[in-house]
Amino acid sequence: MLLDGNSLAFRAFYALPAENFKTQGGLTTNAVYGFTAMLINLLRDEAPTHVAAAFDVSRQTFRSDRYPEYKANRTATPDEFRGQIEITKEVLVALGITVLAEAGFEADDVIATLATQADAAGFRVLVVTGDRDALQLVTEDVTVLYPRKGVSELTRFTPEAVLEKYGLTPRQYPDFAALRGDPSDNLPGIPGVGEKTASKWIVEYGSLQDLVDNVDSVGGKVGDALRANLSHVVLNRELTDLVRDVPLAQTPDMLRMQPWDRDHIHRLFDDLEFRARRDLAYAQDVEAARESAAFVLEHMPKAPVFWHPHDTLRFAMGEIKGPGLALEFGVAGGTTLAIIADAVAGDRCVVGFDCFTGLPEAWRTGFPAGEFANDPPEIPGARLVTGLFEDTLPTFLAETDEPIVFMHLDADLYSATKAVLDLTEARLAPDAVLVLDEFFNYPGWQLHEFRAWGEFIARTGRTFDYLAYTGNNEQVVVRLH
Repeated sequence: MLLDGNSLAFRAFYALPAENFKTQGGLTTNAVYGFTAMLINLLRDEAPTHVAAAFDVSRQTFRSDRYPEYKANRTATPDEFRGQIEITKEVLVALGITVLAEAGFEADDVIATLATQADAAGFRVLVVTGDRDALQLVTEDVTVLYPRKGVSELTRFTPEAVLEKYGLTPRQYPDFAALRGDPSDNLPGIPGVGEKTASKWIVEYGSLQDLVDNVDSVGGKVGDALRANLSHVVLNRELTDLVRDVPLAQTPDMLRMQPWDRDHIHRLFDDLEFRARRDLAYAQDVEAARESAAFVLEHMPKAPVFWHPHDTLRFAMGEIKGPGLALEFGVAGGTTLAIIADAVAGDRCVVGFDCFTGLPEAWRTGFPAGEFANDPPEIPGARLVTGLFEDTLPTFLAETDEPIVFMHLDADLYSATKAVLDLTEARLAPDAVLVLDEFFNYPGWQLHEFRAWGEFIARTGRTFDYLAYTGNNEQVVVRLH
């Protein structure tokens, strides 16, 4: 996996409000935070064996030598961003990831060189970048992950995806980009020629060179504009072409991830004041991310993946079969209980059980035992039962003989999850659907919901299928048999 460090850090900087990410000493950390959160998700979801991050050395490259106006329109680096690149590099090194840069070239060129070498060596390659010029690197074994929204949502560009998006092959993409121009790099386009016309020309002529060779055959005002700006287009093509033979000291086989420096990571995250943030606290244990990623690859290789827990929950609701009880364990603000009620309250009895009263273990997100996280919510179409599961659930089940067709287990802890599974075992419908909300990817994940679920399956002998999971969270959806 090859990361475009500058591109991704800048995207993170502009995606997260700087005023919300400052240490007590006044250090702005939004770019580091967003980059690190994205990286942890990628390590978990993609489980790469070899990783490197490439950075720019400066704006002085062979491209600026060739065309002094190259990127000359860019504004000065914001004060809040200064220094965050170096901190990001420190995070990468502490996580056992190689950091690369080469004077005179851009990070894109370093990535292009390594991607080309790795492809030839038989690696499957992921390029993570916010620069669309990288689409020229796409092959059957080189995929570009392009941030669509900040750095939290990534579009996966395969050859088929490039063709679907642009009507062009990856090899044709830089020809198209040369005609289109790129305002962010200060590369001028052709007046009156947009993406549709540029794409049409490349499809019709096959390549930019063939278009240039037959430029007199292009009619109309756009043809005149093309001929008038032909020198710019040819220069654009030269500058857009990524260098695939940068002289690097490293080769792809040298980029294997190293064991992460736990003490360094903890000190670094303490200094950045990331420990108070739940997702970055999870990120401290990269081993947990790697282990859960390996678990997904082994047990859920074809299961649908969703990128928001609410989407996963809605998918699970659509998998419910037959009438019966829809139960949630671990109601806090009531958001997910409301989603369940909206989906099935007309057909099924929806009940939420609160787990914040008298917790038998410390609640790892900080709520003291014996207290509510919030005031008990009122959810239309749902009933709320408060108290310890082992006290309230037997009474509730004695009041009805309906089977349980759905459970959203957000109990988090081993003891609470085990209590629910023990008490509901005899009432779970043969094809009940369960959402296990804190199943994996945080430190010690094998000791809580995952452990309780494994013991339940071993004790009952029931079989099940994994139906889906949340790619940047801890949820899995299962159906019992």
